[in-house]
Amino acid sequence: PEPSIKGKEMGELTFKMQMRGGNGSEPDWVKIAKRCGHSINDATSLTTVCDGAASAGQVTLDSVAGLTAGASALLFTDGTNFAIRGVERINSSTVDEFPHFDDYTPGDGDTVVGIYAMVPSAGAPAKYFTFHVYRGDGASTTKYVLSGCSGTVKLGATEVGALPYVEFSMQVDNWTVSAPGSGLALEDDAGPDAYPLLGSSMIVDDADYCVGSIEWDQGADMVEFVCQSGSQGRAGWLHKTPVPVMSVSSYAD
Repeated sequence: PEPSIKGKEMGELTFKMQMRGGNGSEPDWVKIAKRCGHSINDATSLTTVCDGAASAGQVTLDSVAGLTAGASALLFTDGTNFAIRGVERINSSTVDEFPHFDDYTPGDGDTVVGIYAMVPSAGAPAKYFTFHVYRGDGASTTKYVLSGCSGTVKLGATEVGALPYVEFSMQVDNWTVSAPGSGLALEDDAGPDAYPLLGSSMIVDDADYCVGSIEWDQGADMVEFVCQSGSQGRAGWLHKTPVPVMSVSSYAD
């Protein structure tokens, strides 16, 4: 028989991370998502106040530093009521927001806090990863070096009372295997603690709905950028046009 011929390599790596907040320290899950090409507008260091009364669709702030139109989100509160709104346009210190205020309209002196806002990626990823994956213990540890990796992220299904998490799915271009003899010390994820899904709101068209669980998948799957000059028959990976899907378990009255 003819000798066997090795074909191209490829693979997939999936892992989960707790969805930690910001408070001035960028969590590791945010860093990885950004490197995958997802646009995450970070205004978590922003704490400002309303400057005068808000009108339908508009609110004036004492500072708009760190905000980006179409990619930022804001949390408004007067200490009792809360509302989350996206930033549509910025005109000087006036912000056009969506959805428009209805149940709670911010007033002069109300606090405004920036939150993470994620926009699905499209086209080529920003950068590629190399992952070192260790399996075993001590002298029997095997190290897998996974190169040319990029992927997508989704907010995994989180039940009420559970800790929210993000799930990464990485496409792998090639890998090598070695036996280093010892593994790496475990490190804590950067950023503050994750908080359970409690005291939260799910708002659709200004109406707050009760749900038992929630999941958001950006639907930004990846495909090969096929190219004969690549060592594995590809020049990298491409994000398909995202088709986001949100899944919830709801309760009927």
